[in-house]
Amino acid sequence: MLIKYVFEGLGLPEYKLEDDGGLAFAEAIERNKVTNLNLKLNHLGIEKTRIIIELLKSNSTVISFNLSSNDLLSFIAPDITCLLKMNTSLRELNLDNNILKSEGVVIIAEALKDNTTLRSLDLSINRIEEVGIRALADALKINTTLQELYLKLNNLENDNYIADALKINTTVRK
Repeated sequence: MLIKYVFEGLGLPEYKLEDDGGLAFAEAIERNKVTNLNLKLNHLGIEKTRIIIELLKSNSTVISFNLSSNDLLSFIAPDITCLLKMNTSLRELNLDNNILKSEGVVIIAEALKDNTTLRSLDLSINRIEEVGIRALADALKINTTLQELYLKLNNLENDNYIADALKINTTVRK
């Protein structure tokens, strides 16, 4: 008899999943009903991150996903975009302290335009510049479900784009 366990939260911050550990962890997420997944500071690498994101696309239990401080580069953005388009349970996504830059954020912003489930997105410390901020502002003009957007410590020389978008979008509170 196969027994599935329900985990309210599963976190391995700074655990540094390496080699087969990351793959085994991804398989465990698929088999178990995890609601909060914290992979902060794990240095998963692009392939393991993609495997976990792929599994989460059809996952209906994870509502909070933390990938902060994993040295993720902009080329992970298409995978995150697919996750935001396909996953209908994800409410919080933390991508804080990565290296997504404007190139990655522009791609993620496109997914935000159609996303109706995400409530909180943390993009702090991602080296986002004006192009990325403009893309986020455009997405905020359309998205009516996002309530929290964190952009601390980015290259925000002109944050008027976000301020103007928030005149239209009344759901973002933070």
